[in-house]
Amino acid sequence: MIRAALTAALLTLLLASAPAQAADPIRSLGGDSPLCTNKPAGLDQRTRADCRATGAIEHPYPLGRYRFDWHIDTGVTKDPTSNLLAAIQWLLSMAWLALLYMLKGVLLAFQWAFSLDPTNQAMRPTSDALHRLHTRTLGQPWLMAAITVLGMWGIWRGIVQRRTIETAAGLAAAAAMMAAALFVIARPAQTIGQLSAGANDVSLGFLSGAADGTLRNPTRTVAGSSRSVFDAVVLRPWCAMNFADVQWCLAKAPGDSLTRAERWLRYEPDTRPRNAEWQMIDDPDSEPWTNQPDLLGIDIPGTDALQQDDQKIKDQLAGYHPTNADRERIEIQGKGQTVTRVALFVVIAAGMTGCIILLGWLSVNVLLQGLVTLILLLAAPAMLLAPAFGESGRRLFATWAKKLLAAAVAKAIYALLLAIVLAINTIIGSLDTELPWLAVWLVSAVFWWGTYLKRNELLGWLSLGTQRPNDQGRQTSKATGPVATVLAGATAGPAAAALAAATIRESGAGRRDDQRQGITAAATDQLRERATERLDHRYTDLHEKLEAHDDAKDKTQGLTRRITAFDRTIDQAKNQERNARTDQDKQSAVDRRTKAEGQRAKLVAQRKALEPKLLARSEEGVARRFIETADRSTIETGQRYTPKQLDLQIEELRADTQHPAADDRHSWRKSSWKPGLPESQLQDLPQADRAELHRHIQDQLDQDRALLAAIGRPDHPTAKPKARQLRKAKSAADPRAVKDHARRARDHRRDPTPPTTHHR
Repeated sequence: MIRAALTAALLTLLLASAPAQAADPIRSLGGDSPLCTNKPAGLDQRTRADCRATGAIEHPYPLGRYRFDWHIDTGVTKDPTSNLLAAIQWLLSMAWLALLYMLKGVLLAFQWAFSLDPTNQAMRPTSDALHRLHTRTLGQPWLMAAITVLGMWGIWRGIVQRRTIETAAGLAAAAAMMAAALFVIARPAQTIGQLSAGANDVSLGFLSGAADGTLRNPTRTVAGSSRSVFDAVVLRPWCAMNFADVQWCLAKAPGDSLTRAERWLRYEPDTRPRNAEWQMIDDPDSEPWTNQPDLLGIDIPGTDALQQDDQKIKDQLAGYHPTNADRERIEIQGKGQTVTRVALFVVIAAGMTGCIILLGWLSVNVLLQGLVTLILLLAAPAMLLAPAFGESGRRLFATWAKKLLAAAVAKAIYALLLAIVLAINTIIGSLDTELPWLAVWLVSAVFWWGTYLKRNELLGWLSLGTQRPNDQGRQTSKATGPVATVLAGATAGPAAAALAAATIRESGAGRRDDQRQGITAAATDQLRERATERLDHRYTDLHEKLEAHDDAKDKTQGLTRRITAFDRTIDQAKNQERNARTDQDKQSAVDRRTKAEGQRAKLVAQRKALEPKLLARSEEGVARRFIETADRSTIETGQRYTPKQLDLQIEELRADTQHPAADDRHSWRKSSWKPGLPESQLQDLPQADRAELHRHIQDQLDQDRALLAAIGRPDHPTAKPKARQLRKAKSAADPRAVKDHARRARDHRRDPTPPTTHHR
């Protein structure tokens, strides 16, 4: 008994002194994502937070937390079967962790492949190495020797053997090849570097276009693709093996702000907080935050820390009320479901292995092309001499040129296949709302393995048939290497393809800019029309108010004069009433005063009724200045309002969009619902008409919001609208205006010179 108590005390002491979280070996070994390390523009807030937390763009928690849990009582005195099943669970956990690290390596290769261009990033040392090889190792003596050999060959073939035409063709070909090699050696950045940069841009374009349908933010596309793969291959299978229900795992408990997966992944496996999550579901009446720090009356160091941890666990589980259905989800973590978990792991591991092999093969090949390009590029000084050694030397040079150009641009072919694979993977993943998760996983596994087994056929199809099967039904290549088959053929083919791709890319970028300028200009014009409508409503309203004010003012002055006259009459009647000598005179004065007071009261009521129509002096001054300015602008410029007034009104429209359609500040929009409808009828509309009017105002507000998002804000002049905002603005703007403005932008881009004005 004493030994058991001392053992429990020792375990408690070790638990209190153990570190809260072990260091992540991936981060300590430099395995952070290159997008997190380089901090490029375009990452959204969620991805930046994941970078800070884990150094990865695809998962918000350290990789080790995605190990699954098991809860089996083990020990010397326990059933041997329990110990055996626990050992099996531990082996499964280690195998799963190995798969996680392999997938992590594949995703790092994928991210490096689309964030690294070795050919251009290492261009300066490559250029220096080329110069040293050409001038020192294979310098002028070797070149002169090669030219001498070429001349002797020409004399022998042309003069001695009298093969004039063949000799002339061979000399011309050799000279052209040597000149091309010299040009590559002298300007590697402008030749192979440009070709590689074009292939890199095309690769990013393929990936971004297939994933997001836009080419504006490839960095965010790489991050989103990595996260999509991780969620499909790690998070959902982890939910399946840990809870046997993916939807339950990814959903939130009633009243909880976190999903059940997030609740568990906050902590390392086999820690007290994570075990508390399990215990709360397994036994809702228990108190998983209760510890026993005082065993045998021993004061154990770290007890206060344990109590603080207990309080944190208690706080995190406050308000969490699991049900019996929740308890069924964690039964897979017990020993009774070990066989089920093993079978499920085999299915998941088979599919995950296919994904790792396929994505790893594609990512490594995308990354490998830059390294192959560097190797072949550094062989240029040796290939410079090859054409001088007859037909075999020229064939060697042609083979080298084909491989060099193929390696420089073949990255785009592999990137296209990778983009297609990721796009189909996303499509299959979206089926989890219609099919059970296991069915979706099996379809994904078949796709991954099938694509890998058919990879050569797919590459042959994407390379326009340059890769074809041999007599045995297997596919071979005309040249060695993994990418030479992609673009085997004429030497000029890859260069022409790269040049065409660059031209198409620049043309596409120009068209997108023209379209963006057209949408922005059309949105500005339409908002100016709306601002003019708002100012016209104010102009008319102020005109009516000033007319009513002037009329009321004239009438009020007349009424005031008449009231003053009646005041004098009343005063006279009161004096006569006081000085009357007879009752008859007194009664006559009283009658006259009473009649005058009655008439005066009517005039006062009339004047009081006119007071609401009178404007305050400041309000009247603002109204008159506004109308005078508008009338003067009409006479001087032909336009009632100045551009500055319209710009200010556009900002007023921006403020209007922050208020609901039922707000009184939108009353000016009623006039465009049914023009000519009197204001009195607008006040007493039937319920159906009132609902239609409300929809009309709401549609205008939605339209204004879309247009305002496209033109940007004056306080953020450098901020550009996003693609989604431009699409909404395009649907809200006049299509003919968008087309006209885009055409003008295209014409200006092609000929930016303003027309010249000739004077006599």
